[in-house]
Amino acid sequence: MITKIRSQGYNCDIPYDEVSKTFVATNGYASYNFEFYILTEIEFKKVGYVNVSHKLQVPAARMKLLKVYEYYEESFALAGHEYMKFKCYIKKIRDNYIEIVVENPMGVEIQGQTCDFKHEAADSVDINLTLSFVFDPDILKQSHQDLKIPDQSISSLSSTEETAKDDKKPTLYEIMSDAKYSDVILISSDGKKLPSHRCVLAKYSAIFATIFEESKELPTKINIDGFNANENFLILLINIP
Repeated sequence: MITKIRSQGYNCDIPYDEVSKTFVATNGYASYNFEFYILTEIEFKKVGYVNVSHKLQVPAARMKLLKVYEYYEESFALAGHEYMKFKCYIKKIRDNYIEIVVENPMGVEIQGQTCDFKHEAADSVDINLTLSFVFDPDILKQSHQDLKIPDQSISSLSSTEETAKDDKKPTLYEIMSDAKYSDVILISSDGKKLPSHRCVLAKYSAIFATIFEESKELPTKINIDGFNANENFLILLINIP
């Protein structure tokens, strides 16, 4: 919507006719330029840009090994954003000169440009470039599904869940697997030896109680067939009637 028209020549506003809903100017205004003031509704978009730097270093000695029209191909990932991988080419374009090309298939801003980054330099001096990469991880996640960008909220939740799982580790397991003062050795089907305590095992299993009554050997060694030495090994054993 046009809110005002100003004549640059007369340095005044053109009158607005409320009846006809138009700006009305006399013929004298025709030879001058006008400034139009327009009111518009703009929808703002939420973004989450990050700026990540990457140092690109190529020693002159390595560039000197290239012959004209030969090139090296390398790749690198951005620190903290390992899913962001880029291919880099060091090309010998003519005698004593190389061109560095960083492919930009995702269209992120590299040094302020969304195209491939290119840099030409003499091959007699080490290349030491600090490149700036600006992008929004959420936008890339929508437009490049193959990047497998980690979801921060999910990562945080998983970390919390893992911590909770560790906190809920049964105290009984910790007692039974504590090697200090152990008086029985359980041998799993895969040959692993696990120290434990006769009084605890006997408390929860009549079979173990019978074995300990008949055996005077200390530490008592018992082969347990059908169980591997995993984290749940001892907890499963106490369920044996």
